[in-house]
Amino acid sequence: MIVQIPSDAEIKFEDDVTNADTDTVVININRSGGDEMQKEKSQSSEIEMGPKENKYSQENRVKLNEFLTSYKYFQGQKNIWVQYMTGQNADPAFTSGEPLQYDNSRNGFILTVFTLVFIMLMLTATFNFMVLVVPSINHFFRVGGLLVVMPAIICMIALNYAMACSPCTRRPPMNFICLLIAVVCMSVITAHFTRKYQTTTIMLAVIATSIVVFICMMLACTSFDFTKFMLYIVVGAAAISAVFLVISLGMLVTKTYIKPLHIAMLLLGTLVQSVLLVMELQMILGGRTVELGEEDYAFGAYLLYTSIIDLFIKILQLTGMMDNE
Repeated sequence: MIVQIPSDAEIKFEDDVTNADTDTVVININRSGGDEMQKEKSQSSEIEMGPKENKYSQENRVKLNEFLTSYKYFQGQKNIWVQYMTGQNADPAFTSGEPLQYDNSRNGFILTVFTLVFIMLMLTATFNFMVLVVPSINHFFRVGGLLVVMPAIICMIALNYAMACSPCTRRPPMNFICLLIAVVCMSVITAHFTRKYQTTTIMLAVIATSIVVFICMMLACTSFDFTKFMLYIVVGAAAISAVFLVISLGMLVTKTYIKPLHIAMLLLGTLVQSVLLVMELQMILGGRTVELGEEDYAFGAYLLYTSIIDLFIKILQLTGMMDNE
């Protein structure tokens, strides 16, 4: 991340730290918008600021941009590391950039959530691998069909309500039991789809899902607050899901299949799920209108896990359609 001092910024050096005996330079930058930032240099003491009467000069501004390599950026109660362009090719125009929005006071909570999600995804991947390579398990899923997957779907509907509405499911050991149930159910649902496709198709879906999740993570770190529109996003997603359910049941009952309609449903569903994933990531990262409490690590892991699996299933079906063509 490259952040540079704007060319129109007013730079003021604190007199008590600009002498030759200190290795720290503190700068107050007042931008036209009125916000104040403070940067603290702590890596080197070899910088020539020139005479104090010239400390506001463009020459000193260029020296700072070329020389300073790492700052801690303070804004309210948040701080992150930002990088400055260095070397002879540094642009003296001082075009500005925006740092990633991230509250590192929640590092422990975020690490716990992401670790749980990684373990859950690995367990699901292992189960699906067994379904693909063990003929007897594959045959069981092929013969069982909906009779195998429907109990898992019903269980996930009940678990969604329990995780969202019951405080008991967010306290140990019950929260870990709920996460284990979620892994079992989602693994069964995923295996119902993966058994239908070749390994290359599944790997393409895994790669595509990873790219989508990475993009969602980058969007979650921007300054745009998706959680501000949480009510509209959730209601819209619920309405779209209800319409998709009615259409799917209609095609099942009438025994008709409209491929363009199915593709459109999957594309729209993937888009909606991606927006939900961005919102959930911002709720976990914190610093937004809506954020999870640090005691809700299990609920955060549950949200991310189910969203990623749902994305994978939709992308897998789209990839499978392209492969069939």
